[in-house]
Amino acid sequence: MYEVWDKSDNKFVGHAYLDLFVRKGKYSGAAVWAVRPGFERLDGTHVHPVSAMVANFAGPTSTRPALMSHGDIKIILHELAHLFHNICSVTKWSRFHGTSCRETDYVEAPSQMMENWAWEPAFLRQFAKHYKTGEPISDKMLQNLINTRNDELGMDKLSQLFLGMFDLSIHNSANGKHNVSELFNSMQADMAFSNCGDAKVFKVANCEHLMGGYAGTYYSYLWAEIISADMFATRFKAHGIDNPKTGMDFRREILLPGGSRDASVSLEQFLGRKPNSDAFFKMISH
Repeated sequence: MYEVWDKSDNKFVGHAYLDLFVRKGKYSGAAVWAVRPGFERLDGTHVHPVSAMVANFAGPTSTRPALMSHGDIKIILHELAHLFHNICSVTKWSRFHGTSCRETDYVEAPSQMMENWAWEPAFLRQFAKHYKTGEPISDKMLQNLINTRNDELGMDKLSQLFLGMFDLSIHNSANGKHNVSELFNSMQADMAFSNCGDAKVFKVANCEHLMGGYAGTYYSYLWAEIISADMFATRFKAHGIDNPKTGMDFRREILLPGGSRDASVSLEQFLGRKPNSDAFFKMISH
């Protein structure tokens, strides 16, 4: 458990739990939960938030320390953004604290934006080194890694579109009745996936998000990616990923309000204009 304090005024912000290593019987994914959201008491005093980040990274062994893959880095950045959202938010009502946003298609935007750091050379050079020799990652290896960013990008976005459309289809019918397996297979084939696998396999059972809080709103992952690309390109990429003013603006305008105001207002305050999809299309066209 960590105490979080604001360096600027030495005020307490909240508590953060980190449970990062795999173990038997543990939740198998990566997630952040608000153990206690922040809120304002009737007497006006503030209840500070408590949030927990859970992951399943490989732990240390007797012969080596805990090491992280590049995929692990993307996961930890994504989940840390959710943690920051919960810890840095200050709202009157707990219902709208942190990631409890009214617009589900916005809640993933800060976390998807922070994944961009995993592709920034200046960030990776701060810690990417050989665990035995201490040799830093070479420029060639770093560039080769960055060059893989858009590998199979078209298939990735097509997959997200398919899942979003399937999700809307099963939650948008007159009587609510579907043969979900047949619908899944037919939509998957219609969207030009080359190998749909065994039609008898109940593949939709692997789509846990459709039954775990994102029912009817799975499209929000792709929509949030559009928002996140705009935030990163317009502010962080343009002015530096470690720019203090940009970071504080992000904290004040995006993280602090949580869901207590419309996402469109928060985004306009941070971007200085209405959000658009230009940065997203530029990103996927490279």
